[in-house]
Amino acid sequence: MAITKKPTLSTADGEQTTAPVVNNADEFTPRRAKRSAAKLRLALDGVSGSGKTFSALEIAFGLVGNDGKIVVIDTENSSADLYAHLGEYDTVSLNPPYSPERYISAIKKMEELKYDVIIIDSLSANWAGEGGALEKQTAVTKRTGNGYTSWSEVTPGQNRLMEAMLQSPCHIIATMRSKIEYVIDKDASGKTTIRKMGLMPIQRNGVEHEFTIVFDMDQDHIAAVSKDRSGLFDGKSFKPSRETGKQLAEWLKG
Repeated sequence: MAITKKPTLSTADGEQTTAPVVNNADEFTPRRAKRSAAKLRLALDGVSGSGKTFSALEIAFGLVGNDGKIVVIDTENSSADLYAHLGEYDTVSLNPPYSPERYISAIKKMEELKYDVIIIDSLSANWAGEGGALEKQTAVTKRTGNGYTSWSEVTPGQNRLMEAMLQSPCHIIATMRSKIEYVIDKDASGKTTIRKMGLMPIQRNGVEHEFTIVFDMDQDHIAAVSKDRSGLFDGKSFKPSRETGKQLAEWLKG
């Protein structure tokens, strides 16, 4: 590391001063790209009943095996308990208010307890639930009268939550509900059926950018892959299983 000096400058009171400039010779040295071992950052979004929690657990079991430690941070009225037959895992209830700080506290506690996989079920409560981002933004708007600038009091907390997920030493699997649209289909015989379609996940715009892989679940429990940096599932539609988790575990080894 080299230290050079700027030319001597005069301060307002006439004294002479210099400002050291630190030049780190290694700061911009290129290195060969290399993928190393990593932790999973997976999101599953879909309408109610699309199999998000079930699929998250199946993937988790495939990811770390039956001896791995799995915990579900449950905002869905203990719905994760419905799948206890799948294997051994723990749950912790996260009740309102669904603020970023409470999510972060739950994540940190699970890290201290040395869990291998943290399933956040669901991340949507942080956005649209009691005490979540939308409710806080509404309250700030009422106080300030400015709906646009009110986000400046909401966004930093959301950013801290995303950073806590990204920096966690655990695998993170998050579920998100999707907005619902009903589509009417007719077959060749003229029979009409109504399907539920999931649209955007109920979270802030662009939340998918925080994850390595995003599965969009439909009402038949089939995953369409909207983002896949692993290349394992790109362009595929399938029912997530333990085999999915095993494939991910292999890829994450680097």
